[in-house]
Amino acid sequence: MQQPYTVSKDGNVVGYTHGMIQAIYDATQRGPWCTPFEIAVGRETTKMASCFLCSMFMYAAGFPPSAIHLGQGASWVPFYELSPESGKGSKGSKDLNALSGTYSPVLDTVIGALNNKWRIECRQHLQLGLTILQEDDYIALTTGTMHRMRTVELAEFLAARPDDVFAGANLILDAVTVHDGEITRITRTLRESRDVNLSPLEQQVIEQTQKQKSTASK
Repeated sequence: MQQPYTVSKDGNVVGYTHGMIQAIYDATQRGPWCTPFEIAVGRETTKMASCFLCSMFMYAAGFPPSAIHLGQGASWVPFYELSPESGKGSKGSKDLNALSGTYSPVLDTVIGALNNKWRIECRQHLQLGLTILQEDDYIALTTGTMHRMRTVELAEFLAARPDDVFAGANLILDAVTVHDGEITRITRTLRESRDVNLSPLEQQVIEQTQKQKSTASK
């Protein structure tokens, strides 16, 4: 499902909502006795695993994936609630988020509720990832790369927005507008030291961290 978003007079931003996410919205609207599932049909699709972006949403919604792949989730987006009472739309307009093609208050509520659970989970995953990297001596893993500074910036960004439910989710959505496989992103982050030109600030941060580690070990 392709969702166009008009952002300016110059053009649109395009996102893609995967089929399993659409099925989860629909199943939740129909009732707790309805279970969404995905099957491969035909010769073109044989993959029976969910992308990382879908997997995060599925866990948040209470429908864990049976398998996860670390390929691309390029330009992944959820559906967005229309909320006509907020002035973002009108009941007479076609709701791009509604599977029926017409506005449904119930479906809109479902979309909003599931999206909020997913937004919270996005932030939780980012914070958990930061904790794991910090506890697992990530300086030794990423010395000589830009990831050290990016990790510091991410921690500061989240800390400055403790009550912003959109902050974590928006960071993840921004990341997948740069199309790349998740396994490639992971490899870049955990790659061992390599020769690069560090800025003075980066070098200072690394040296301070190494000095603290050295002092603590004595």
